[in-house]
Amino acid sequence: MTKHPRRRRHGTSLIEALAAITILSIGALGIAATGVASLRLETSADRRSRAASAVSNRLELLHRGGCVASSGVDSALSVSAAWHTTLTDSIQDIVDSVSVLDRLANRPLREVIQSAAPC
Repeated sequence: MTKHPRRRRHGTSLIEALAAITILSIGALGIAATGVASLRLETSADRRSRAASAVSNRLELLHRGGCVASSGVDSALSVSAAWHTTLTDSIQDIVDSVSVLDRLANRPLREVIQSAAPC
C-alpha cells in the first residue's frame, strides 16, 4: 500500500481573494456614501445658518429704524425673504418669512419669524 504524502496548501485560493476584494469594495463604497451624505448635510446647515443670520440682522435694523410701517423682499445665496412691519398701539410688529432651498429634500424650507418691539 502506497501512501501519498499530503500537500500543504500555501497562500490563498482565487475564490478567497475574490471574496476579500468584494467585502473591501462594499466597505469602501459605504465610506464614500457617508462622506457624500455628510457634505450634503453640511451644505444644508450652512444655508440655514445664513438664513438665520440674515433674519437676525434684518430684525435688528428694523427695530433700530424707528416705528415705521414698511415691507420688502430680497434674496441672496439661495435664501429669499419677505418681511413687513405694522404699527399697533405704539408697538412695531415684524413678520419675516424666510425660504431656503433644501437640496436633500429638493424643496424649499420656509420659516416665519415674528417679533414685536415698543416704539
